[in-house]
Amino acid sequence: MARGLVAACFAWFALFGAIGDARGGMVTLWNQSDLALTDPPRGLLNSDFGDFPDYSAFIVSDISVPAGGWLVDRLTIWVYAPGGVPTVSNARLHVFRGATPAGYDPLAASTVEVHARAAAEGPPGVYRVHAEGLGLELNPGTWFLGLTPEWNFAQWGLTFQVATRQPIGVKSRWRNPGNGWEFGAGWMDPGYFDGNLRDFALRVEGVPTPGSAAAVAMLLGVAMGRRRLRQST
Repeated sequence: MARGLVAACFAWFALFGAIGDARGGMVTLWNQSDLALTDPPRGLLNSDFGDFPDYSAFIVSDISVPAGGWLVDRLTIWVYAPGGVPTVSNARLHVFRGATPAGYDPLAASTVEVHARAAAEGPPGVYRVHAEGLGLELNPGTWFLGLTPEWNFAQWGLTFQVATRQPIGVKSRWRNPGNGWEFGAGWMDPGYFDGNLRDFALRVEGVPTPGSAAAVAMLLGVAMGRRRLRQST
């Protein structure tokens, strides 16, 4: 009996060690980064201005999470910023579950640290901006995600999230809650500004959520079944 319990415990630790290894090896879960790289690139304002808050604008894009769910570690967007960007700064992290973000307030989003570097893709002024270590557990279904850099206008000017050439899923949405641009304060179809603007560059990395509870239950069931068989013989 003791040997059986010890074996079960070792199997348990081995299973969770494998899960930990899987979490460490990220994969691309969602990739809509076929950038619309005209010169300048196609894009739409995506900036949280501390100095001109009424002009802050936010973009969210949809993703479809399959059965089993995802554990998201890193989120990346591409921006066009002719005035440059800081290497390390903060951004609003948008995470909303639903078929539309109509009920989502981007000003209530949490702030995360982001890192930016010049992108190999496209003309000067295109940057990759990413947040990592997110630990977002996303259940199956439609979600809207996004990052909006908190870069003041006086220092960095306007920042535009780059659009994609090949849209995936439903259209992204754009919102200027303060209505400084006088287009309305609700979520808008970006096609209002340009018919080619539908989806915006976004990449999601992490691991598929491991079915740890089911796997452990099955593993322990096998171990206990073998222990009972040994006792009866």
